[in-house]
Amino acid sequence: MIIEKLKEIVKLNRKRIVLPEAEDERVLEAASSVLKENLADIILIGNKDKILEKYPILSKAMWINPNTSELLDNYSNKLYELRKEKGMTKEAA
Repeated sequence: MIIEKLKEIVKLNRKRIVLPEAEDERVLEAASSVLKENLADIILIGNKDKILEKYPILSKAMWINPNTSELLDNYSNKLYELRKEKGMTKEAA
């Protein structure tokens, strides 16, 4: 009973959840459950090609492949700027 009330509150205050470990089985199970119950919008960071075969519900999620994203250069430059004082190189970023 309490869980159902919480789910209704969550649905009314819909949020977006970003999950960076899209190859982790636990993350995929959790994301699938959230989407099945329509509790939140999901963004998964990873390569969806092989994963969707096992978890077709995850096609409802937004996917960002960090290896092919047009934002890769922007993010790597930002990471480099934030971490260069600690020895990060542009290549490593």
